[in-house]
Amino acid sequence: MTSPRRQRGQLLILLGMWLFFGGGASGALIVYDQPVSHLKQSVERVIPKGSQRDSLESAIATWEYVQKLHAEALIDDRERLLKLLGRKDTQRDDLEPLMAKLDKRFVIMDWDFLNLRFKLKEQVSSEQWAQIVARPGG
Repeated sequence: MTSPRRQRGQLLILLGMWLFFGGGASGALIVYDQPVSHLKQSVERVIPKGSQRDSLESAIATWEYVQKLHAEALIDDRERLLKLLGRKDTQRDDLEPLMAKLDKRFVIMDWDFLNLRFKLKEQVSSEQWAQIVARPGG
C-alpha cells in the first residue's frame, strides 16, 4: 500500500509535468508545426503589401492579444493551484474545479488557434497557404 506522503509526491510530480508541458499560451504557439512568429514572417514573405496582408496581420495580432489575456489568467490559476497543493489539508475535491477550469482554458486557446488558421486560410489562395505553412528549409 502506498503511503499518503508518497502519493502526494507522485501527485505533485504529475501536476508539475501537466502544468509545464500540458498547455498554455506557449504550447498553443507551437502546437501546429511552427510558432506564430514564423507564421507572421511567412505572411510577410508570401503576401504582397496591401489590404490582404493587413487583414491577415490584423487577425494574427488580435489572436495574440487574446492569447496574452488567457496566459495572464493561466498564471493566476496556476499560482492558486500550487498554493492548494502546498496545503496539507487539500483534498481532490478542492483541486477538481480549478483543474477543470485550466483544462477548459487550454481547450479554448487551442480552439482559438485553429480558428485563426482557418480564418487565414480562407483569405489566401491554396498556393499562398502552402507557402505560408511550409516548414522553413523543408
